Amino acid sequence: MPVATGAPPAGIAVPTNRAIVVLTWHHDAEESWYGPGFYGNRTACGYTLTTTLRGVANRTLPCGTLVTFRNPYNGATITVPVVDRGPYVAGRQWDLTGATCLAIDHCWTGPLDWRFP
Repeated sequence: MPVATGAPPAGIAVPTNRAIVVLTWHHDAEESWYGPGFYGNRTACGYTLTTTLRGVANRTLPCGTLVTFRNPYNGATITVPVVDRGPYVAGRQWDLTGATCLAIDHCWTGPLDWRFP
């Protein structure tokens, strides 16, 4: 019976390139939120926008993509899916739903940190 030595058997190629994934926070200077005036409407991803829908709008990421947000002022974090398209304001990448902004106390336009979980 072979004994495990920590080395691969002769003739087996060992990959030398290994990926190291680092979960890096990104900082955006001007992010916003939306909700009032849109409640009851369908999102681009098929949800009904309500006061309790936690999610985010992004112009390009696939629906359902999870993103973690952090309020740089209080450290509160939340992980939510992409549920809609937008924002349609130059320089903004994210638009939080009303429930998401309430969860991290960021219901204003300003800086926000984000990363993929």
